[in-house]
Amino acid sequence: MNNTSSMQYINHICNNLKLNRASVLIGAGFSRNANKQSSFAPNYPLWLELGNIFARKISSTEIEYDNLKNLSPIILADRVEAVFGRSELEKTILETIPDNQYLPAILHTKLLQTSWKDVFTTNYDTLLERASENISYKRFNVVTC
Repeated sequence: MNNTSSMQYINHICNNLKLNRASVLIGAGFSRNANKQSSFAPNYPLWLELGNIFARKISSTEIEYDNLKNLSPIILADRVEAVFGRSELEKTILETIPDNQYLPAILHTKLLQTSWKDVFTTNYDTLLERASENISYKRFNVVTC
């Protein structure tokens, strides 16, 4: 993508923000901006790192793990659910996401202060929800399903 194309996209987004017609999707990498409550808090896993955790959970040997770790995290999550059940999949995700060891950063608040029509996230953490508590002039409805 060249500079001209990039600027066209940026201008398009800006214009739609002004018209309250732009939405944003936040993924796993955004959580890495959060503030650790202690230096011992583990890092938030990225999408592929979460996939590796799923691959490790369903592998009985190192060779099997090596074969599985390159699969999509969605496929691996489905396999964890098939082998261990939905509750174990959710437990694995929640144990991997160090939500209670982090606080939202200013970037979380700034994102929510922007005039997005909708903010979507695939994240299991509650950083955006907690950041929204600091914004009194805007109401957010959390949808979890």
